[in-house]
Amino acid sequence: CKMGVDVDLFVSDQDALSEFVCSVCLDARPPVVFPCEAEHVLCIDCVRNVKECPSDRQPRRNNAPTPLKGALLRTYNNLKLKCSNGCDAWTGPLGDLDGHLASQCRLSVVGCPHEGCGHKTTREDMDTHIQTCDHRMVTCPHCKDEMKHVSLADHVFSVCPSVLVACPHGGAVCPHLPRSQVDEHVVGPCEHVEVACSWADFGCTHRCPRGQLEAHEIDNRALAQHMRLVQGPLRSLRNAAALLPQGHTLDDMLSDMVQTYTSARRNESVSSPSNKTTTFSVTTPPLNNNTNNSKNADNNAPSSVATVTTPPLSDASSSSSCSVRIIKSLRDISELKSISHVPTQFIFDKEGELTEAHVISLVQHCSQLQHVKISRCYKLTDASIIPLTQHCSHLQHVNLSGCRNLTDASIISLAQHCPQLQHVRISLCSNLTDASIICLAQHCPQLQHVNLSRY
Repeated sequence: CKMGVDVDLFVSDQDALSEFVCSVCLDARPPVVFPCEAEHVLCIDCVRNVKECPSDRQPRRNNAPTPLKGALLRTYNNLKLKCSNGCDAWTGPLGDLDGHLASQCRLSVVGCPHEGCGHKTTREDMDTHIQTCDHRMVTCPHCKDEMKHVSLADHVFSVCPSVLVACPHGGAVCPHLPRSQVDEHVVGPCEHVEVACSWADFGCTHRCPRGQLEAHEIDNRALAQHMRLVQGPLRSLRNAAALLPQGHTLDDMLSDMVQTYTSARRNESVSSPSNKTTTFSVTTPPLNNNTNNSKNADNNAPSSVATVTTPPLSDASSSSSCSVRIIKSLRDISELKSISHVPTQFIFDKEGELTEAHVISLVQHCSQLQHVKISRCYKLTDASIIPLTQHCSHLQHVNLSGCRNLTDASIISLAQHCPQLQHVRISLCSNLTDASIICLAQHCPQLQHVNLSRY
């Protein structure tokens, strides 16, 4: 036993006990042999403070006290006593007292075995504490994951994917569904989510719950508004078609022009090579309310012009390139599929005109683009720009200023797929964050200039 033991706890013969009782403090603390001739026994605490043996007054020798050994130690450890904590369930040898206190005594103070819990109580009360301890491991009744009891409430009310919750838009009207399915429900069947009219690309600004969208689109006033929104594009197409020979389409017209000028340039390069460029234009007539008299339209009205400039032919004509510049309108961009040379520039700066369909058509036929300017095209989203960046990996100059619906996804895709980027302008793109800038810095070693202004 490492601690002092009250003499009253011993039940052994008093004569055997008296041999180990300290003559200074009269306690049965762990004894040692005092360095005197008779080798009397004192407790380990008192032996440090006395200079002569208290039993026979013999002076203390210079050597240090020695612990009990041999038969004397066995006799000491075999002394019988009761539990020092006062429990009545144990009486045994002094040498077994420490083991009893450490693992058996119901009155010993012990700590909770659960990680993170510092609670201490007697061993007989610990079983009750363990059953209610906040740090005990429990199983979520919904998803069956294991966690500490202290975390269960927060898990169930805010995290658990299997708990049935109400739709954030429909409330009690929508059926309750597992938390993990809420996002899918919101973007899919939920009739209470506010959505834009399917004619929004043409200019309709109406927004309403998804369940009311069909009623809006078949409403007579809404139908009239939608028809007015598409009148302009339809008139332009019809006026352009009216100028074509019978049986020809806009695609046929552009294809014929490209073939004619390509042939002419090849003849020039054979007879007298030069560094001159060849330019031709495709002009669509201005809008006219009187579609039947489109040929008599006002000659001074503005026209929509698409100009294609081709560089001089090189020795390897298959590697020649051209630049495409759309000055006013992109409604006929699909005609570019007939051009035999690979365009390297696309510049468009008419607010709101460009749509996703235009960009996708451009991507399909102009994979060698190096310079792209599509500023102030607020109808464009990530669905337009990401395919452009994925298919046009040679981009060096990109201007997306004013495309306010773009997010970090577009700029990250641009950085990852276009390592030759040198100049990027993304001003007035309010949805972008630091993630875009970091990705550009990481993936574009040739980057020289980035414009992030808000003006």
